[in-house]
Amino acid sequence: MLVVGATLPELEIPNTHWFHCDGLANYYGFEVFGDEHWAAIDHFLGAARGISANTILTPVWTPPLDTAVDHYRTATQLIVITDVGQDEYVFDFTALRRWMERCRAHGFQYLEIAHLFTQWGAKATPAIHVQTDAGLERRFGWHVAATDPRYRRFLEQMIPELRTLLTTEWGLENVFFHISDEPTPEDFDGYAAARAVVSDLLEGCTIVDAISDFGLYKRGVVPEPVAATDHAAAFFDAGVRPWLYYCVAQDTNVSNRFIALPSPRNRVIGAQLFKFEARGFLHWGFNFYNAAKSLTTIDPFTDTCANRAFPGGDPFLVYPGPGGQPLPSIRYRVFAEAMGDLRAMQVVRDHHGAARVRKIIDPDGSLALDAFPNDAVHYRRVFHQLALAVQEFTEA
Repeated sequence: MLVVGATLPELEIPNTHWFHCDGLANYYGFEVFGDEHWAAIDHFLGAARGISANTILTPVWTPPLDTAVDHYRTATQLIVITDVGQDEYVFDFTALRRWMERCRAHGFQYLEIAHLFTQWGAKATPAIHVQTDAGLERRFGWHVAATDPRYRRFLEQMIPELRTLLTTEWGLENVFFHISDEPTPEDFDGYAAARAVVSDLLEGCTIVDAISDFGLYKRGVVPEPVAATDHAAAFFDAGVRPWLYYCVAQDTNVSNRFIALPSPRNRVIGAQLFKFEARGFLHWGFNFYNAAKSLTTIDPFTDTCANRAFPGGDPFLVYPGPGGQPLPSIRYRVFAEAMGDLRAMQVVRDHHGAARVRKIIDPDGSLALDAFPNDAVHYRRVFHQLALAVQEFTEA
């Protein structure tokens, strides 16, 4: 065993695995944002850092993800919003500040604000709850269109206050906003209309969305794309450096972390991110414990595929253990190794140059997003060689 006296640096790129607060509340039966829920959130945030995640999906309102039309997930909304009459709102950011404090304590660098519009076309607004004299009301949701003037008036009040908070207490340059997840070419008009609703309010902010159709990207509505690994070649060939993601559909030839896949297909993502100089990595399921479209909850110990909707292992990397403690999967541990590889590559590049790294991870130049070694020994050898390269300057 080679022991090198060096500490690996943090990742240089955003690395996010979407964090689902409702999964913890539902599985354990905790009151949303009660003390037990916060404790579990804290444990799971720590587990996310264990795979070098440095970016966290933040439920300022319940993320409108993986939710069937006219159906709603358990509400996990950090901002308390009060209607004071005549379309005027007051915002309480106490819980969001607590969230940021815990994320900061764990070492997260970036926040992702929950999507501003529904998934698969940006047709409607997210479920946003408002305190009224009559009680808590779901003011926005599937029943309110994306371009409804009432939503715009709400956002005109909410976004400036949220921006001020993020600027002063986190750093707006370290915040990502989302419009809608995974628009297709058929969704262009709806996505463009939704983006227009908030474009002036988000002036100067970074907007990131998953988008795999390069033709849709060229139409200019998603300047910071997150491309699926089996569609990213068109972006790289055109000189565009997207973030990368994979999920249920990336099941052939490319990297992924399904239970049925051999571990090399999980670990290679570190080398791929380095070679192609991807701008970030995203996965949708760190702890998604719902059935597909969140129609019901699941027991992840007996259902690893969201009620037979996805390949086993796609929805989550960690299991909910006793006492709100996460239990890591083998896939979690392998992905952590992949990020360790990438962090070591950063060190070797800084001291020996990128060419030295490429010689180690891709000596014959054959590494591609859909072509890579499937031999587990190869990845152990690569990390050993990276460690030797680090040792050269640490002992010089």
